[in-house]
This record gives sequence, C-alpha cells and structure tokens, in this order.
Amino acid sequence: MFRTNSFWTLTLAVAMTAGSTTLVAQDATNAPAAAPAAEARPDDLSIDSLAPVAEPLDMSLFAIPENASAEELLKFIEELQGKLPEPKSQMEMLQLMEALTKTFSDVADRILAMENVAPEVREQATQLKVVALTAKSRIEPKAVEELSAFVDSLLAEAKDTEAKIKAYQLKLQVLVSGAQGDPTVLDKVDALAAEILKNEDEELQILGMEVKAQTLLSKGQSDPAAYDALQKFAEETIAANKSAKLVEKAQEVKLLAMLAAADKDEANVAALDAYFEELFAKELSAESKSNIYRLRLQTLMQGENPDVAKTMAVAERMIQEDDAELKNLGQAVKGQMLIKEAQADASKLDAVFAFADELLAQADLSAEAKEQAVGSKIQAYLLKSQAEPAAREELLAFLDEQLAAEQTEEFLGRLAEMKVQLLLNAAAENAEKIPDVEKALEQLSEIATVKENLDSTKALLAMLKIENLAKTNGTVEELNAVLDSLKQAASASPVVLNIVLQLQDDIATIGENAGTPDLYSKVLADFIAFCNASENEEIKAFASQFQGVLDLESLPGKDLALAGVVAGETPDQKFDNASVAGKVYLVDVWSTNDPSYFESIEDLKDLYSRYQPKGFEIVGVNLDENTQMLTRAAEVFATTWPIISKKLSDDAGVELPAVLANAKPGTKILVGQDGKVMLIASDLTAVEDGIASVLGKVEKQAPAEEPAADNAAAESAESAAAEAAADEAAPAPAKVKEPVRKN
Repeated sequence: MFRTNSFWTLTLAVAMTAGSTTLVAQDATNAPAAAPAAEARPDDLSIDSLAPVAEPLDMSLFAIPENASAEELLKFIEELQGKLPEPKSQMEMLQLMEALTKTFSDVADRILAMENVAPEVREQATQLKVVALTAKSRIEPKAVEELSAFVDSLLAEAKDTEAKIKAYQLKLQVLVSGAQGDPTVLDKVDALAAEILKNEDEELQILGMEVKAQTLLSKGQSDPAAYDALQKFAEETIAANKSAKLVEKAQEVKLLAMLAAADKDEANVAALDAYFEELFAKELSAESKSNIYRLRLQTLMQGENPDVAKTMAVAERMIQEDDAELKNLGQAVKGQMLIKEAQADASKLDAVFAFADELLAQADLSAEAKEQAVGSKIQAYLLKSQAEPAAREELLAFLDEQLAAEQTEEFLGRLAEMKVQLLLNAAAENAEKIPDVEKALEQLSEIATVKENLDSTKALLAMLKIENLAKTNGTVEELNAVLDSLKQAASASPVVLNIVLQLQDDIATIGENAGTPDLYSKVLADFIAFCNASENEEIKAFASQFQGVLDLESLPGKDLALAGVVAGETPDQKFDNASVAGKVYLVDVWSTNDPSYFESIEDLKDLYSRYQPKGFEIVGVNLDENTQMLTRAAEVFATTWPIISKKLSDDAGVELPAVLANAKPGTKILVGQDGKVMLIASDLTAVEDGIASVLGKVEKQAPAEEPAADNAAAESAESAAAEAAADEAAPAPAKVKEPVRKN
C-alpha cells in the first residue's frame, strides 16, 4: 500500500557476532541501513587507538581503480564483497568496517561528482554514500551530523517531485536506522511527516500521509489512542477533499487505523465491517479498489480460522468485477474457502468439484485462473482420497487429462512432478506399483522439471526396490542390478550414494536371506572402489564415508579411542578418555534431524539412571551442523552425560574418529571395561543385554505418571529440530498480496 515498501536501498550488514560483511539489496522499511550498533564507545575511539592486530588487513583490496566509469566503480564494490577476509576478532572487524565504509564513501563521491551519469546509477551511489556514513556513525558518533547534512543537501538540491520523494525517503531511512535506543524516534518521524505534508504537491502529500500512518500505527502498539488520532487525521483529509487521489489514500489510511483498533478490541469490528461496505459502495479507482479488496481479504483470512462466510461473500463480489486481476483473485479465494469448508465437512467436496468444473468450462478463462481451478480440483481429490483410496486413481486420470492439455511450462512441470510423487507414494505402499513409476518417468522425462529431478527420482525408486527386495527374499543379483543403477545416477547426482548408507539394514537382510551375512561389507567395499576410481570429486568424497561405515562393521573386539570437543560452558574442552577408563560405556551417535533420537531419549535416560551407579557411562556424539539445536535438545531433555560435537570439533581442528563422524545417527556402540567394543546396535534392548552381562541386570521401576510438561517439552524440542515435512504436492493456493501503491 505504501510507496516506501517498494523503495530499495543498498545495505551494509556488518554482523559482529557472525564475522561476515556483505552488501545486499534490502527493503528500506524492513531493515536498518547499516551495521548493528556495537557497544558504546568513547567519541574518540578509532582503529588507530587500538592495539595492532595479529594479521594486518590487506589494504590493496580497497584500492579503487583509477579512471573507472560509474558502472565499473559499482562493479568494483560488488566484487569486493567476495574478497573480504573473515575477521577473527572484534578489533579486526572494526578495522575491516572502517576500510570498507571509507571505500564506499570514496566510490560514492567519485560517481556523484561525474556528469551525465544514468539516474539509476546516481541513485545507487547516493545509497552507497548513506550506507557508508551510517556505518561510520556506528564507530564515530560525530558522523551522524555528517550523514544528516548529506541527506539535507539532497533534499535542498531536489528539483522535481520524484527527487524530493527519494530525498525524504532517505531522511526517513536515516531516522529509523539510527533509532536504536532512542525513545523519541517516533516523534521525530512524526515531525518529518508534518514537514512533508506542508508541500502542496499531491504525491508528496500522499507520502506524508503514509509516513504519518506508519508512525501512529507504531505508536498505537503501546497507546491505542494513536489509532483514534490516525482515524481523525484521515477523516480530516477526506473532509478537505483536495483531490480524488488524496481522498482515496485517506480512506485507505482510515481503514488501516480501524483495522489496528479492531485487532486491539473486538468491539471495533462492527464499525470496521460497516466502513468496508461503505467503501465498496463508492466509485473508486481501480488501484484503490484493489487495495481495499486486499485489505478486506487480509482481515478476514488471517489466523487459522478465517471467517469463511464473509470471505466467500467478498470473493463473490470480486468475481463480478471487470478487472481481470480482481476476478482471478476472487475465484482463487472462493476455491480456497470451498476447500476449507470441505476439510470440515467432506459432503461439501462436490461443491469444490462443481466450482472448478464451472471455471474450466469457460472458453476465455485466463491461464492463471485455469491453474487455480485445476489446483482446487486436485486438492479436492486429495481430500477425497483420505476416505476413498480409489480417488487417487481418479486424481491420476485427471492429471493425465491436464498433462495432455495446453498449459504453461511451469504449471506443466508441477503437474508432472505431482503425478510422479503420487506414483512414488503408491509404490511405497505397494511394490507392484513400481513399474507404474518407471513408465511415468519414461513418458514425462522431457518435461523440464521431471528431467531436472530424474536422477534423484530414480534414486528414490532404487530405494523402494531395495526395501522391497528385503521384504520379499530378493536375490543378491537383483540387488546388484539396483546398485548399478545407483552408480549411473551418481554421475549426475552424487548425493544418491547416501542410499547405500541409509539402507544398511535392508541390504544386510537381503544378505542374511541369501546366506551371505557379510553382504553389506562387500557392498561397501565395492562402492569404495567405485568412488576412488571416479574423477568426480564429490563421488570421491563418499569413499571416506563408506570406509568409516566399513570400519564400524569391523569394530567389535577392537579398541575405541574417542576424540573431539565437548559441548558445554567451557570453550574447546576436549574429551578426556580417562573419564571412562575401566568402565562400561555407551557411545550414542545422534542428530536432531533423526526422529529416533526423540523416540529413544527417555529410554536412554532411564538406562543411564539405572546403571550409572554401577559404573556405566554414556558419551554422546552429535553430528549436527548447528550447535544451537544440540544445546536446545540437551537443555529440554536435561541430559547430564558429555556430548562430543562434530561441529565444534571441526571448528577447533580436532579430528573426530572417522568411524564416528561417518556413522549413521542412531548408532550405539557399547564399550567394555577393557576398552574394547562389545557390540554395535541401533536399539537399546541389545545394549542393555550387553551392559547386564557385565554389570548385572537392574530392573526398571514401576513408571510414574509422566507430567504433561515433559510431553510439552519433548514436543517443543522435536518441533524446533525437525523441518516441516507436510509439503502438499498440489499447486499452491492463491496468496493475497499486500496492497501496493504503484509509483
């Protein structure tokens, strides 16, 4: 809705904690224009006042090319980003920040001093200067005045409305970006809005309204009276009736004030509904009408339980509009609401099918509307299939019908992907459907998205085949044929080799059924040779992973020496093998990405509590690349044993034993009092039997009633660690865009 939403700025983001510096394009209303504020420093603090750093910065990186054009200078700034060193301390970060901001400022000054520079290039240079001065003000507070003076000079030099708008927006940006810890910033922005509103120009008046609206909406979060003030301001502007455009903008601002008030107090909802109806009855410009419709939909559809009846009424009204975009959106929203009703009452699925068929029968239906109608029908079939599995076949027939029809290339790809996914799901439930997947891949292989994902799809198919061979007493020859197909797929997508690691149990089962108990070790040896012989570096890298697993297979009876950095309050704390010397201990390899971790953690804690008094210990080995997930899981489940982190070990240059680094999450290695591996298992039953054989059996106590809070904690941890897996295959439903104002 607001012009400032489309106004971009180059932003210098200096991340003090992450130690990275990047130049990115960012929305001026969503982020500050420079580095986050560092700790308070004396006004005279500069790099010169700090002790010398161990590794002086290579200043040649910042040498600006002589006699370069404006475009070449901007390209130099862009390329500089990829050459910046990673700062190893705050002192190095400050040195880097000072050099970078000076370079930004100097480049900007050169461009702004040039004649006949393209407007868009001059604008980028202006932004660059603002970014440099804003970043400089983080180190040298005196630079704030320089920044303010520069922006004021732009405003003074602005000759036309567009230039003034950009200058005012920069001034707003500077106010907001320097607002950290300033309780008066909203008052300052409000004063800027008043200054802008003094201009008689219509476009500047609109900008002033937008800035004032943003200010009062922000104030209203702590003082609802600000919403009343904004509504009064809008009503006064409407009454002044200076122009139709200003009146329409004021009406939208009034709506925003009433929306915010209704969010705070439901007693205001009736007045909001009435005002929407009042506006719908007016003669509005296409832009204003679109904004108001979108605001209405946002109001009705927010939250998990939208007002279906009211939303449907608005959608029906939109369908009657002449504007094609509004009509399409109305049709999409109606389809979504019909689906919503059908989710609550399956008897209403017929209404979804009828509406979709009605749209698809229209000869002049736009491509976008057609895709929405097809998407609604697909969702209806998916809902129907939950109660009637036969509906999947109906859906496949409908997909074939649409694949044969004229579609946009992108939508055709989505339909093809969905068909393949449905067939893969069916094959996962019934191996007899595997040939259907192979046939579909052959038929659809020329469609771009299917072709792009062909190797990964074939890998999934290979996984299903191996799982089926394990269930049906498949032969080693059949397994080898599938593994050969994996090797072929690996040439285009090396990641498919992970399947050999993931299906260890299935391959071992095939070997046991065929009288070849060491089959998995033979498969690993074969793939190690395959990887080592490959010229593809990614494939070669898998050889060490396979070797690690092969080493794990041969580990029982051998010594196991642990190494790595232990997660905890003390940085770089290395694991001490003496802490487990002479004890029976379990090495528990885990990852928060592995669902079995959440399923087994309470049993593991119970095992520890029963046997720890008899000299039993646990050492966790976490394979996560994100130590925050490790910390969160350890806190929620209150584990007390040491946990070696692969991530922390890698960062500290401490090499985790390959046999552990390459182990499958869920692997459990039991080590005896003599330091030799007793057994390797994936479940705790075998582990406890091994412990009991040495320390004696300790029976479980009668379980106490589990507090509800523990369940909530477990769910919280799992939710934080696991990614959402329910990604619907159907084309995405329509999204209601935020109302925008065209420049």
